[in-house]
Amino acid sequence: MTAALLVLSTIILTPEFFHAGEIYADGSPIEVQEDSAPQFADWNNDGLPDLIVAERLNGQSLCDFRLYINSGQPDSPILTYSSMLEENGETLLVPGTYAYY
Repeated sequence: MTAALLVLSTIILTPEFFHAGEIYADGSPIEVQEDSAPQFADWNNDGLPDLIVAERLNGQSLCDFRLYINSGQPDSPILTYSSMLEENGETLLVPGTYAYY
């Protein structure tokens, strides 16, 4: 991944990325694949950011989604694994190119 440069007047700022720590659910670090796409959204309308992780199925162009519900605070989440996202009782699968945008 290439970091973008931000130009302000004559000052060039380079974004710095750092490891902020692992994200835990049910007391353990959440394991994700290399090409996963985690996103925070208020899934259950309780005002707290829940975690949705899209992951590409092994060697396929389809992604499934894991849902983690936040029962903590916006700035200190307590995540609990809820379920795989489903549609009509079946695991929701989306073409990988769409799941990441």
